[in-house]
Amino acid sequence: MATNGPFEAPQALCLDFDGTLVDTRPMWEAAYLHVAKARALTLPENWWATIAGKSMDASAIVFGVHQPAAQQQVAKELVETALALVAHYPPIVLPGAAELFVRAQSAGVPVCIVTSTWSELAGALAHVAGFPSTQIVGGDQVQHGKPSPDIYQRACTALGVSAKHSVAVEDSPSGVAAAYTAGLSVYGLGTHAVTDTSRLRLIGHLDAVQLPGSIQAG
Repeated sequence: MATNGPFEAPQALCLDFDGTLVDTRPMWEAAYLHVAKARALTLPENWWATIAGKSMDASAIVFGVHQPAAQQQVAKELVETALALVAHYPPIVLPGAAELFVRAQSAGVPVCIVTSTWSELAGALAHVAGFPSTQIVGGDQVQHGKPSPDIYQRACTALGVSAKHSVAVEDSPSGVAAAYTAGLSVYGLGTHAVTDTSRLRLIGHLDAVQLPGSIQAG
């Protein structure tokens, strides 16, 4: 039986981007390898698992960079390289993503893309993916990226809604932690540790995201 809780009647929907709405791994792999080559470096084994869900700055650790200013420089190089690669490695829209935007619009629920990717690049990727124009809060707009709650706090402020009435959809543990700590109810897309089932629900596909007046797949 449906209730009036945030999962059933969200006042805003905050969506992670990479891995939730689109698959951008081919583009990012090419970008990281390009930057590593330009820096005459070899990326460590399992480097992709190290950066998954992390902020752009934190991702610089795979290049052996630890100082904040140097991490910012690496992030800038990655974003510039990725922007140049978008045409060659366009984002792959994941099942249910385009439909989720349509369902949210029909339900009158505002949507914000909340991503560790810098906002300029996220905007370019969202455009290529064919998503409607929407609010984007990127990692370049906050001092501390995921798993810090800063980015979700900023998103709720931008939308003019309270966190407790907002719902996030995330596919990484760091993203889930960021949204959960900010006070949002969270759909974990895939397998995640559930610490509070009243505020975190696991789903296997985007069709399971509940919106007023829409029918979700079981």
